[in-house]
Amino acid sequence: MLRIRENQFEAFLPVNDRKITDFIINHLIKESQDLIDRIPYDSLKVMVTNGIARAKKYNLSSLADIAGFVSIMFEIAPNFDEIPEIQYALTDESIPQNKRFSQLFERRFDSAWELAADLNDDSARASAWFPELLTEEE
Repeated sequence: MLRIRENQFEAFLPVNDRKITDFIINHLIKESQDLIDRIPYDSLKVMVTNGIARAKKYNLSSLADIAGFVSIMFEIAPNFDEIPEIQYALTDESIPQNKRFSQLFERRFDSAWELAADLNDDSARASAWFPELLTEEE
C-alpha cells in the first residue's frame, strides 16, 4: 500500500501567499458559502490575505493550519485569537510549533470558544480583517 507522509503531501500544495489565498477562497466558496455570500470578491481577497498574515504571526506554516485559522476567523470571529487562552495556546513554547494550532481542538477550550463567539466589538472585528485601517487612523 502506498503511504504519503504529511510533508510529502504538503509538497503538492500551494506555497506562495497568492496561491494560498486562492486556495482558501475556493475552499470558503465550496464549504462556507453562507459566510461569504454578501462579501464582494475584492474585499474577500483582502480579508483572506490579512487572515493569512495574522496566522503567520503565530508562525503557522502548513496550509492546513493557515486555512483552518482563516476559516475560524470567518466562522467564529476574526479576532478569536485575542482570547487569552487561545492566544496562549498558539504561542505556548512548551508545545512543538507544528502542533500548536491542532491542539486547540484537542484540549478543552469550550469557554474560550464561547468567549470568541461573543466578540461583538465591530471596530475590533474590522481591525482584525483590515489592520491597515488602524495605521491610517493613527
